[in-house]
Amino acid sequence: GEPDANGKYMIRGGDYSDGWCAESEVFRASIEIESPYARSRVQTGDLVITIVGAGVGNVAIVPKWLDGANITQTTARISVDTGKVTSSFACRALEGIVGKRNLERYVYGSAQPRLNIEHVNSYVMPIPPRGEQDVIVEHLDRAMSDCDAMTREARQAIKLLQERRGALISSAVTGKIDVRGLIKGEV
Repeated sequence: GEPDANGKYMIRGGDYSDGWCAESEVFRASIEIESPYARSRVQTGDLVITIVGAGVGNVAIVPKWLDGANITQTTARISVDTGKVTSSFACRALEGIVGKRNLERYVYGSAQPRLNIEHVNSYVMPIPPRGEQDVIVEHLDRAMSDCDAMTREARQAIKLLQERRGALISSAVTGKIDVRGLIKGEV
């Protein structure tokens, strides 16, 4: 259906593939369109996983602002048994080698890779004691924070270098700088 500014959020894979997008970017469907699919509504702390498309296997924890939202056909909801595992640990495990191995085992299709919900239900994951889960998540969060900071810095440097490259080319083309003597062997 058409977007409805007052409707229910409908979570798509692209909404969480690289961290959650802004609230204003999540599609909203009318209550009439969304209400027949009440069983696929998510709760805070659930996991969502992309099951169709280029981002198949991407996973994220549902934040509070999306509590009660619905999911599209390209996304599956994983309700975490918090008596056994934290949402944070399950998410980190599925983002890492555990998730990659499960994905390799079950994904099919090349042009449009996909998983069935039964495949996701068959995923195998080690579950250490709760205290160890917390320590692992804290360690990974610190490491990922450092990586994220370096990635941001690298992106800023690339953007600046691209701007400077463009300015240099423009100056050379318009004759503002003389580049004739810069080529080896020429005067």
